[in-house]
Parts: sequence; C-alpha cells; structure tokens
Amino acid sequence: MAKQLDPKDPTPWFYDAILKQTQNRPVEALQDLQKSIELNDNRAVYRSRLNLDEDQAARSANIARIYEDLGFSQLAIIEGSQSLAMDPANYSAHILLADIYGTLPRHDIATQSELLQAKLYQPAIMTPFSPTPARDTLSSLLPKAGIVSGVGPSQSTFAEFNPLFTTNGMHLYASGLLGSRDTLSDQLALVGVHNNLSFNLAHSHADTDGFGSNKDFRQDANGALIQAALSERLNIQVEADTSATDRGDIFRAFDPDNAANVRVKE
Repeated sequence: MAKQLDPKDPTPWFYDAILKQTQNRPVEALQDLQKSIELNDNRAVYRSRLNLDEDQAARSANIARIYEDLGFSQLAIIEGSQSLAMDPANYSAHILLADIYGTLPRHDIATQSELLQAKLYQPAIMTPFSPTPARDTLSSLLPKAGIVSGVGPSQSTFAEFNPLFTTNGMHLYASGLLGSRDTLSDQLALVGVHNNLSFNLAHSHADTDGFGSNKDFRQDANGALIQAALSERLNIQVEADTSATDRGDIFRAFDPDNAANVRVKE
C-alpha cells in the first residue's frame, strides 16, 4: 500500500527487502534494497545530507548481509566497507564484517577488532554477542574439525534483527548443532535493557571427535558485557571473557589418519 501511495518513497522498499530476506528470498531482497537506495535522495527535503548518507550506509550493510547469505563473501566485505566509509559509526556494518571475517582463515584479529568497534558504537540494544575468543574462533576451527562453516553456533555472532523500537525487557537466544562423531555445539545468550542500562551474558560450547585420529576439539567460552549510558556523551562498558580449549591436531592433512600426536590446552 505504501508503494502505491508514494512510489518515490524508499522506506517500503527497505522493509519489503527485510521481509523477503527473512523468507529466504535473498535475490528479491537484494533488488528491493537496491531500489530503496536508488530512491533515497527523494528524502532530501526532509533530511540532511548526513542523515541521507547514514540511510544509505544502513542499507549497504543490509546488502552486504544478503551477499553473505548468497555466499558472496568478497562482495559482502566490499559493501560493508563502503557502508563504513559513509558512516564509520555504523555498528551494524561492524557486526557484519566481524561475521564475515570470522569465516575466513587467519582473520582472528580483524574479527575481534570489528566486534570491539561494534560494541563501542552500539546503543542499548537487544543484539547479543558471542563470547568466543579471538585466538580460537569457532567459525575458523570447527570446519577444520569436520563441521561446516556458517552453520548455527559456528557463526561468530548471532543474526541481527531489525526491531523498530527498543523497549525495556529481557530476551533469551539459543541455537545448537548436533551431528555424528559425538558432535555437539550450543550457544546461549541472555540480553536485557532497562532504561540506560543494558547487559549481555553469553555461553558457547563446542565438542566433536573430528574426522580422524586425534582430531577432537572441545571449547567452552563465557562472556559478560554491561553497558551504561550515563549521558549523551558518556557511555561506560565493562566486559569479561573466559575460555577453555582442549584439542588435538585439527589441521587438515592429505591422509586424515596421519595426525600428529599433539594436544593443545588453553
């Protein structure tokens, strides 16, 4: 109805794209997002150039998320970087890049850097974060232990939703993965907002025997993040993380049974 009443308004195209993305229609969602960006400057009468750039930055971040859903990681990184070029404080784009970097080898530092910036820029929201540490991200280690990347709790952060308003309350997020070779993984997060105070309590666990001798991998990680907005200019955050890892020789070899007799405990 909104499209019919005002064909030049980008807003209904933007929300229709979000709807189609949740319905597993990423290609159509991408087309609607691109249409909303095309129409974005029609808001110039009502919004400043800075706000228009922020609009486009938010939509570029959503385009990058759709590219990630389609498996186009490099395009997603490009769109996410362009979003940050227009609005460096866009915490959604930082979360997105953290997700993508978490699936790439030898990107642990970049992953944690983006997560840290997302936390620093975020308002009091209900978006939970994973406590998985930088040196052993689940998304990079579990594929080597025989688990497909990008499935459930192997992602570095939970999916980000798009609520219109943030209200006081608490939410519990849970996801899990169960497979052969005694593979079990779960991720839990309790998040809450009360006025200017928000918190995030998270736990992740991964356990698998792997695909060969001495290829087992076990990890437990816990984290807590408390954020208080004392004023418009002053925001205080306190974060604590713990992790424990016990694994064998999880790195791939030509012969799966030819594993080094090593154990790593951290």
